[in-house]
Amino acid sequence: MRRKLDIELKAGVFVFLGLAVLLVTILLMGGGSAFFEKSIRLHVMVQDATGVSKGAVVRSGGLKVGRVEEIGYNEDYTQLRLTLLVNEKYQPRIKKDSQVKFQTQGVLGDKFLEIKAGSSPEMAADNDTLEVESAKDLAQMLTEGQDVVSLLKENLANLKIVTGGMAKGNQIEKTFKDLSETASNLKLVSSQLKDSSTVAELSKAMKNLRSVSEKMKNGEGTIGALFNDASLYEDLKNLIGGANRNNVLKFFVRQAVKSSDEASQKEAEKKKADRKPGAAEALKKVD
Repeated sequence: MRRKLDIELKAGVFVFLGLAVLLVTILLMGGGSAFFEKSIRLHVMVQDATGVSKGAVVRSGGLKVGRVEEIGYNEDYTQLRLTLLVNEKYQPRIKKDSQVKFQTQGVLGDKFLEIKAGSSPEMAADNDTLEVESAKDLAQMLTEGQDVVSLLKENLANLKIVTGGMAKGNQIEKTFKDLSETASNLKLVSSQLKDSSTVAELSKAMKNLRSVSEKMKNGEGTIGALFNDASLYEDLKNLIGGANRNNVLKFFVRQAVKSSDEASQKEAEKKKADRKPGAAEALKKVD
């Protein structure tokens, strides 16, 4: 009886040792060596953890440094808290300002977390919370790519309509022709302004206008007298107003005004001739 118990005990110990070896082998092959090493816990707060599962790989610089230990809501259920179990020996690489980036591995879109090395001199401590830098997944990039393609198609269609209408109506040729005519006109005006004779004519016209203005200001001629002598203006106004129905009187008034203007002009020419030597004789010949 005792011998039978010894055999059963030995068999039980053998089975237990076999299971223990099998368990250790599985852990080692599955990357569970971190189970026997010291680790720190870091937290990440996100709005959406789609594609990330418990046990997902955590990398830093492409090297596996840990795994996702737990996924759950925060205290007020407004965000998801991801708890990362990171090997303590990689702690010097992870800084206070390090950021966690969600990335996709392979065509199937397996998600893993990449911890980017920060620039802070202080290392991240146990139970610290890191900031998140979200990465676009494959589906989002494909959606945005489709939007860009649709926009390009729409722009090309609009461009085709515009160019087709311009070609059909010969708008391009007409536009270039109008621009050419405008340039020619501008060139002609510019050349005329550069012409000395044109400048001389403009200068002469300005001098004549200034001379007439000075005569009117000095009271020379009928118009000048009307501007400077209020009584003469009133008399002439009353005379013409009373003779509205007398065409003969109107005729004589016009002749008188004309004679007065001619006399004023001759007097002005005489004064001008007196100022220049030899001009008086020329004026007499004209008279």
